[in-house]
Amino acid sequence: MDTEKISEIYRYLSLHSEKLKKADGAFIFCRADPLLARRVSELFNDGLIGYALFTGGIGKDSGALAKLGYPESLYQAGLLRWIHGVSDEKIIIETTATCGIENSKYGIKTIALLTNTADI
Repeated sequence: MDTEKISEIYRYLSLHSEKLKKADGAFIFCRADPLLARRVSELFNDGLIGYALFTGGIGKDSGALAKLGYPESLYQAGLLRWIHGVSDEKIIIETTATCGIENSKYGIKTIALLTNTADI
């Protein structure tokens, strides 16, 4: 792995990205990567989001979680809660999506149900 090249890309994107604006929440397509929960915790700490919706069951990016039968969204929510200290009230979990289109469909449906809005 060329870590110098990866670092160079990260620095470039960091310097050339627009500053993030505050949003009601974040819609997170999950995978078995602890850096995802860390980044979401940074968004909370920076006051940029009020909630996080984690969507993802067991899919192609589940890694060892698939062998355990453990959904990606539960994994990420657990990390956010127990490692990064975000309260349960700010975490929404959708555990059945297995691909991007399902993440979108089921995630939007979950938000609609929780906010009592019409189907989107």
